[in-house]
Amino acid sequence: MVKTIVIEKAGTPDILSFKDVDLRKPKEKEVLVKHEAIGLNFIDIQYRRGSYPFAMPGVLGCEAAGVIEEVGEEAKDFKVGDRVAYATSPNGAYSEKRIIDQRYLVPLPEYVSFADAAAMLVKGMTAHYLLRRTFFVTDQNIVMTYAPTGGVGQILCVLAQHYGATIIAVVNSAKKYKKAKDLGIHIVINSEKEDLVESVMAHTNKRGVHVVYDSIGKDTFKSSLQCLSDFGIMVSFGTASGPLPSIDSNKLKKKCLFFTATNLFVYKRSREELLLSSNEVFSLIKQKVIVPDIYKKYTFSEIKEAHSDIENRKTMGQCILIP
Repeated sequence: MVKTIVIEKAGTPDILSFKDVDLRKPKEKEVLVKHEAIGLNFIDIQYRRGSYPFAMPGVLGCEAAGVIEEVGEEAKDFKVGDRVAYATSPNGAYSEKRIIDQRYLVPLPEYVSFADAAAMLVKGMTAHYLLRRTFFVTDQNIVMTYAPTGGVGQILCVLAQHYGATIIAVVNSAKKYKKAKDLGIHIVINSEKEDLVESVMAHTNKRGVHVVYDSIGKDTFKSSLQCLSDFGIMVSFGTASGPLPSIDSNKLKKKCLFFTATNLFVYKRSREELLLSSNEVFSLIKQKVIVPDIYKKYTFSEIKEAHSDIENRKTMGQCILIP
């Protein structure tokens, strides 16, 4: 029997419950992975809330790292005993073990721990595609982002600075302001104490920024657009505060702005792109360009606390679940 964490209806963290299940044998190109660490991501909270379609009863989670215990007859890319990780699979990671198609797996180098892989793969590949695929950031760019002390935010800021860009990071508390400054971020704005748009314009000689990476959504959408320079691009990659309002094209036309809403699962749908991006993330970890900052390793019994902490923005850095 394998212990899983299931939800049977949308709701608060209290609806998360445990269930023991029997796993079948892997078919064709499937493998059985024993999870050593599981990634916790804000998208899990959105599925739990019912913000996105989710078949219930079901098991949350798209990210984990572990060891292959069985392989299907046509699963030729991996063998029993291989260390693997995944970050773009259908939901189902909140489990001690899992049957999964091999196309979602990437080889895990020995120099990356299971915990670090589960903490960094989704967030690292998200930062990578935002900075290298959605908008190619260089040393000529000024970049603005929110939640720089969060899981994706920390990596995005560090990588953007690695690529030479100037960063403007937006926080909403004195504690997060200090953490952001400790991370070496160029410009930090506390939106509780400063007018965001005025501050951005003051820091950019009234030009605005070239790109805004916005994971907040409804509450920040208007300000994000106002902070952009001519021909700037607004990149929405999350809606933590709620869905975006309808876009008035006339508001984009005033400064010839661009807007896009992005999705990791589409960017990494190609097997080649998945391997390329994951290898780049692992290489950056090896070089210590990006360093895992695991806020807490939650046990299965602490899953409700974990969801509550993430949902209420109590965490900084990355969070993982240990079976």
